Amino acid sequence: MLNKVINLLLVLSILFVSVRCTNDDDELPFNPALDLTSTNASAVKTYTSIEITGEVQYDEKHTIQDQGIVWGINQNPTIADNFISTPTDEIEVTVSELTPNTAYFFRVYASNGSETVYGDPQEISTLSLENTSWQLITSYPENNNFEIHSKVDFLENHTTKFDEMDLPMHCPGCYIAYGSWSLEGNNLTYILEGEDPENSTYVYNGIIEGMSISGTYTHSNKSEGTWTAEEL
Repeated sequence: MLNKVINLLLVLSILFVSVRCTNDDDELPFNPALDLTSTNASAVKTYTSIEITGEVQYDEKHTIQDQGIVWGINQNPTIADNFISTPTDEIEVTVSELTPNTAYFFRVYASNGSETVYGDPQEISTLSLENTSWQLITSYPENNNFEIHSKVDFLENHTTKFDEMDLPMHCPGCYIAYGSWSLEGNNLTYILEGEDPENSTYVYNGIIEGMSISGTYTHSNKSEGTWTAEEL
């Protein structure tokens, strides 16, 4: 009888140790807390870039091999779309080479090497050119790079208003021109007068980058030059 009791106790002890080892060694489900702290209102934005912040929080039993930000124009982007990997759990990255006036979706990701999980998406938009005013500098290489400084309003209906700045050798109010603008990606076309480039004195073509625009223009007399613009 005593031997049976001892054997029973040994069996129970083995089962208890086995359960404890199994519970201690089992990995927790890979489910770290992923938080995107940037919002459309708080994110630092330009016409072609957005600064994103977030964080990854996880249990000590989790092994994080990679973390960062994913983004795209679809609501649930993955690393198959676009991603920036960060070396720390505190995420702060600037996503650049974006398109003006475009909504993007961002979320935090983390990977343990075999599984990748994502946080909730956040929609954040780049700045819009609509209803903004710019100081445009037109440079004339054939005239010792003489410059004309003008104010150009880019309106919501894709029309524009041109007037010279109140500077020496300028004449504000002397010539006001109403034209049009269009945007293809980051490429801006600004027609000084009207909508037909063939009937306009100047046609400006430029690239928006960050908070500035630069490019070249053509005059109806076939001359060419360069121009830059900064938002007022």
